[in-house]
Amino acid sequence: MLRLFYKLRQFQFSTTQFDPYVELGLNSTATIQEIKDAYIRLSKQYHPDINQQHDSHEKFKRIAEAYNILKKAKFEEQLKEEFKQYYYSAQSEEQLFQEVFGFYFHEKPQEYYKPENAQKRHQYQEMLKKFKQQKNSTYDHQTESKNQKQDFSDIKINRKFEGHQGTKTNPQQIYTIIAFCSIAMGGVAFYITMLRKAPELQKEVINNQQIKILRQQTQLRHQQDIDNIKQMYSNINHTMLLFDPKCNSLDMLFNYTIFPDLEFYYVSPEIFYQDEKYFLKSDQFEKNAMRKSKLNYRITHAIEAERCLQNIFVPVEEVLNQIEKNGEYKPPGIFMQFYGYIYFKIRRKPIIVENLIKSKEYISLFDLYFYYQTPVPYYYDTLNEFQIFNDAGNTLSHWEGNVYFSTKSLDRFYLKGNVKNIFMQRPQQDSNTEQMYMLAWGNHFEHFQV
Repeated sequence: MLRLFYKLRQFQFSTTQFDPYVELGLNSTATIQEIKDAYIRLSKQYHPDINQQHDSHEKFKRIAEAYNILKKAKFEEQLKEEFKQYYYSAQSEEQLFQEVFGFYFHEKPQEYYKPENAQKRHQYQEMLKKFKQQKNSTYDHQTESKNQKQDFSDIKINRKFEGHQGTKTNPQQIYTIIAFCSIAMGGVAFYITMLRKAPELQKEVINNQQIKILRQQTQLRHQQDIDNIKQMYSNINHTMLLFDPKCNSLDMLFNYTIFPDLEFYYVSPEIFYQDEKYFLKSDQFEKNAMRKSKLNYRITHAIEAERCLQNIFVPVEEVLNQIEKNGEYKPPGIFMQFYGYIYFKIRRKPIIVENLIKSKEYISLFDLYFYYQTPVPYYYDTLNEFQIFNDAGNTLSHWEGNVYFSTKSLDRFYLKGNVKNIFMQRPQQDSNTEQMYMLAWGNHFEHFQV
């Protein structure tokens, strides 16, 4: 009991007699740097890890408390002095900002947010608060003086109704109560709604095992897509020419497409609406050579024709039988509907015997006659069209139109017997799309008649 009373007396004495200057061994005129040096020196001396005396821990706490008190007091004194220095000369917030930072905010706004100006920002905010308080107090004093004059002039009227006024209600309090009630009602409504939907939400919860299965399925699907792409483009490196994007339109047509080895014709749209679905047995139909077509359409048709040849497969045995019987293989003609009603055939050229020997049952018409694929669609793989110029390396070159790529998938044809002509795309008759297509390209057959 006596020990408790002694400690209580000691605690009261320590709290009542606490002097931060005495704790740090300084006088009241000490600067902030002297306070900092004394704190560092004494904290090293009385740190519990260094000083093993029984009261070192208490002494260390008192030193830290004294340093915090003096540091805050000195900072406030410095802030007051600077505020007195700048405030009385400042007539506006902009001028106060200029007095503290040395420039106006609109001149160097980025300087205000730099880390080295953190103390100035704090100083400016404190001074701005006092500046506004001073302005508000001045305004309130002027307003109060005006109200006093008005009250004195109406004092008789106010006294007449003094007993019937009652208590006045602040509108701000009413708005606060209404807002609080609205928030409370909204919270209750949301809680009731969630209680009603709780069973449905529990049904939609996915456990960790289901998440793991979905993740594995997604990874497997992604890997399968990668394998398909690798398989699709596995032979591109050695079956494709290196493409020079600076080539002009004429070089692109003759050096990077199979256009020189094909014969293109415009045909009548009526051929595409005959009874034959995929094959046309007769060669007796009217066609006009494509001699006045622009370069961009020639490149477009050559690229699409290559796609068609890659999807038409002929039996290897049939090719060998025709070569033994006639001395050559005559490939079928192909109808396609792409930027016109087109018919094309492969010119007379030798077949690639190496590819024919490597094939087992079927070989595509493209592999039968051509070594290299066109690199143009793979170079512009993210586009559906691109511009061509008569001289791509010259700044004075002029535009010669756009080359277009087809995004539609083509059916694969495995031919049997001697087929003369094939329809790659058959239009849907009497459809709005087909009517618009005929308006745009139906007159090319008559226009290019020779």
